[in-house]
Amino acid sequence: MRTSESISNISAALSKFQSEVKQPKKDTNNPFFNSKYVPLEGLVSVITEPMAANGLSYIQSTGTEEELVTITTLLMHTSGEFIESDPLKLPGHQAKKNGEKDFNPQGIGSAITYGRRYSLAAILGIASEDDDDGNAGSQSGDKAGKTKTTTDAGAITPTIKAKYKLIFGKEDGVEAFVAEHRGEAEQKLTIMIQEKSKGENKNAK
Repeated sequence: MRTSESISNISAALSKFQSEVKQPKKDTNNPFFNSKYVPLEGLVSVITEPMAANGLSYIQSTGTEEELVTITTLLMHTSGEFIESDPLKLPGHQAKKNGEKDFNPQGIGSAITYGRRYSLAAILGIASEDDDDGNAGSQSGDKAGKTKTTTDAGAITPTIKAKYKLIFGKEDGVEAFVAEHRGEAEQKLTIMIQEKSKGENKNAK
């Protein structure tokens, strides 16, 4: 993850955005994994107004590395501050009826749509990662549906990873943090972000 030298303004704006935004409805069915998820257009429709109201905007860039699709999300604030995600890499394969996978435009397009939604939701702290609709592009058989990293304390979601990295600058130690704080890990990280933002604002004066 890359950030501007200061993130005090964008942190405050992101915190306010998260308190105002309504969690989108998971109303799209994934028949392969018997689950529901928020489609990209549903996510965008929910975040557009509260992002604009708090001076936030975003750009998502895509690319390919061999047979992987890369998606990077850049979150920007009117102050000029920014937070940029690490590239999310997904296989751009389309599953065929015979079980084989083909790297083609259909598979690439599907991976981009999934990756854009997943990356955007993660950097904004939107709860849309409960679904497993991206598994078909990366897993098969009895491994399907096991995309979350877990500890004895529960799941380490992309949102928790993003917030932890925003505070500590790295993901090392996130499992121990979640194990210590259990179900309150994400709330604790949000409070830490708010406190960090207040401290940077005081230092700037």
